[in-house]
Amino acid sequence: MTPKTLVKELMVPLQEYAIVGENETLCDALLALNEAQKHLKSGQQPHRAVLVQNAEGVITGKVGHLAFLRALLPKQDAYFSEKLIKRANVSNDLMAQATSRLQQLLPEFTDHCERARFIKVRDVMLPLKTQLRYEDTIMKALEMFDKHQTLSILVRKDNAAVGVLRLSDLFDQMSAYICSMKNQ
Repeated sequence: MTPKTLVKELMVPLQEYAIVGENETLCDALLALNEAQKHLKSGQQPHRAVLVQNAEGVITGKVGHLAFLRALLPKQDAYFSEKLIKRANVSNDLMAQATSRLQQLLPEFTDHCERARFIKVRDVMLPLKTQLRYEDTIMKALEMFDKHQTLSILVRKDNAAVGVLRLSDLFDQMSAYICSMKNQ
């Protein structure tokens, strides 16, 4: 097996990726993601994010699984400030009882999911600051994934976005190559 050595050989072209406008909702993004999954090639890893573009069509960010989750969960910091609880000298028993009652007041799973119809992707997207060039090597990509601790990196050619290099695809190639070496 001959491994791919350039980013352009391993990236997912932009036209195969889910893309939504920054003013669309999380619900729209999920629909786009589901549609993109239908067109995956056999054996290809599923997409784990949706790209976000501005009004000019420039890719500006992405919304991954964790961003979806964080956007739908209620913010509990106001309820459970550890410093405040310690300062108030609340016992563990009283805290457990209060937590139990509070959980009864919090919305159900379906209520959280309903929020996806109203949350704009621009409010929860992660800006895409890390980028690779179309002609970069896979070694450069490995360094970028390690340095930035991300699951995907936007690929540019002549200053235009042309694709996404995903850590899952890179890992699949590395794994296949390493396993093929054992059989030699």
